Amino acid sequence: MNMRPRRTLASLARAIVPAALLLCAANRAEAANSLTIENTGQPATLPGDVTNDFNILTIKSGAVLRVLAKGTGPSTGRLHIRANRIIIESDAMIDATGSGHPGKAGLPGEGMGGGQVNGSSAGGGGAYFGGGGDGTSQAPTCGGPFGLGGSPYGTPSMLDLGSAGGSGSATPGMGASGGNGGGGVWLEAARIEINGKIAANGAPGNVLANIGAGGGAGGHVILDAYIIDWLPKAKIEAKGAAGGVGTAGVGGAGGGGIVRIHASTVSAPPVGVIDVNGGPPPAGCSTGVGDQGTNEFDDQNVVCPDYDGDGVQSVLCGETDCDDTNKDVAPGLPELCNNVDDNCNGEKDEGETDCAQGLICQAGKCGSEVNPDAGTTDGGAPAAPETVEYRGGCSLAPRAQGGFALAGLGLFAALGALLSRRARKAR
Repeated sequence: MNMRPRRTLASLARAIVPAALLLCAANRAEAANSLTIENTGQPATLPGDVTNDFNILTIKSGAVLRVLAKGTGPSTGRLHIRANRIIIESDAMIDATGSGHPGKAGLPGEGMGGGQVNGSSAGGGGAYFGGGGDGTSQAPTCGGPFGLGGSPYGTPSMLDLGSAGGSGSATPGMGASGGNGGGGVWLEAARIEINGKIAANGAPGNVLANIGAGGGAGGHVILDAYIIDWLPKAKIEAKGAAGGVGTAGVGGAGGGGIVRIHASTVSAPPVGVIDVNGGPPPAGCSTGVGDQGTNEFDDQNVVCPDYDGDGVQSVLCGETDCDDTNKDVAPGLPELCNNVDDNCNGEKDEGETDCAQGLICQAGKCGSEVNPDAGTTDGGAPAAPETVEYRGGCSLAPRAQGGFALAGLGLFAALGALLSRRARKAR
C-alpha cells in the first residue's frame, strides 16, 4: 500500500509564509527611508518623473546628484524631492545644468523661447524669464544680428524648463546644435541646510564649421522650506549660457531662469547667493548678451509642514512629529516592538509594546524571555511557534492586533487542526 508522506510542521510553515507576507505587506506602515549620497567620483541620479520622498536626504561633501535630462527615459528634466530634512554639504551639488529643452542641429531651439536660426549663421540664444541674445560676429565688427534670441516667457506659478539655443545652420541635420536649456529642481522640506550648490544653468552653444550655435537659457530652482540654513559655500544658480564662439559667427547667449524661495523671514538668502544672470556676449562686443532672469523670496503664509497627514507637524521646525514621513509615528501613539520610536519620546520599544503575553521585545522583535527560539508543546507534539518570521521583516503574534493578527491566528488554527487529525489517524 502506498503511503503518502506526512507533511511536517516545517513544510506547512513554508507553505503559509507567502500568505503571511501578503498580510505583512498590506499592513506595514508606509514610511520614507533616509538616503545618503556619497562622493564616489560619479554623479548619482534619482527618478525625474515622480516625487522622491525621504526622511533625511544627505548629499555628502563633493558628491553630485545629477538631474536626468529631458527625454532620458521617462525623465522630464525636473527633480522633485520632498523630505523632513535636506542637507547639502560643503562642495556638494544638485546639478540640472543642460537638463531642460534640447538644442538640435539645423533647427531652432526647443521650448517656447527657443533661439532662432538664420541661414548658415550664428544661432540665437534660448530664453526663459530672461530673453536670449542674438547671434553675432566677433569683435571688432560685432555684426549681425544673425539668428535672433528667443523671447522671454513663463510665470512663477507656471514653471517650465529653460529653452535651447538655435542651431548654427537652417539646414535640418546640419550645423552646430544649440545648447540645452537648464532643467528644474524643486526641494520641499521642513529644514534645508545648504553649504554646496544647486544649479539649473543652461548649456553653452556648440560650434561647427566655425559657426557658433546659441546658448541655452537657465531653468528653475524652487525651495519650499520652513527654515533654510545658508552656510558659507551656499550657491543657487539658474544662469543662461554663452553661445558657441566660431570665427565666422558667435551664437547668442541664453537668458536667465528663475530662483523662487518660500521660507520664513529668518531664511532670506544672503546677498550674492543667488545668480540668475544671462549668458555673456562675445569678448569685446555689447551685443549677443542674454537678459537677466528672476529671483523671488516669499515669507508669506509659511507653515511647518505635515507631510504624512497625521495632524502633527515636524520637530525640525519646532513642533513634535519626529518623523513627518510616517503617519504611524507621532506623540501619543502606542509603542510597538519594531525598533522605531513610535511615540516620539526619544526611546525605542520602551514600556508596554504589542508583544503577546509571556514574550518580550528584544531588538525590535517579540521573543521568549528565556529562549527566543523556544516554542510551546502540546501532548508531546510540537505546536505552532509563537512567532513566524520572514527575514525579520514581519511577524504574526498569537493575540488580536487588527486584521493582520486575526488572519495569522486563523492560519495557525488551521495548522493545529490538521496536525491533530493526522495524529489521530496515525494511531
